[in-house]
Amino acid sequence: MSVNTKHCLTCGHSLRGRTDKKFCDDNCRSVFNNKRYIHEKGFVKKVNHLLLKNRRILASYVAGSKETEMVAKELLYHQGFHFNYFTHTAISKEGTTYYCCYDHAYHLVSEQQLEICKLSKVKDTAIAFPDSGS
Repeated sequence: MSVNTKHCLTCGHSLRGRTDKKFCDDNCRSVFNNKRYIHEKGFVKKVNHLLLKNRRILASYVAGSKETEMVAKELLYHQGFHFNYFTHTAISKEGTTYYCCYDHAYHLVSEQQLEICKLSKVKDTAIAFPDSGS
């Protein structure tokens, strides 16, 4: 009769105890799972960081009671704004596409100029707005 000895999936040490045991301790289990999901979690973390950075930049222009602000596109670019990252879009009744970053949005007025606004302003004029789930 042969005895099959199982080994820890992380460090390779022999396992004792339950027959379905995969790791020698909680640390090895944690290390294994962190390595397994590092790529997926890293990508999601990077995108969320970019979205939050974009939101902070937009929010800095419409702070307080100010609802809209005209800004040069290049100014946002120099502040580190990433135009390819936004949470969703909304289209006004006039056909203007708003690019939203959580609770703030912007739309292109010209190639060099855009208008930043709070999302509440967009909601009032939008005909295509994603379902908020509430």
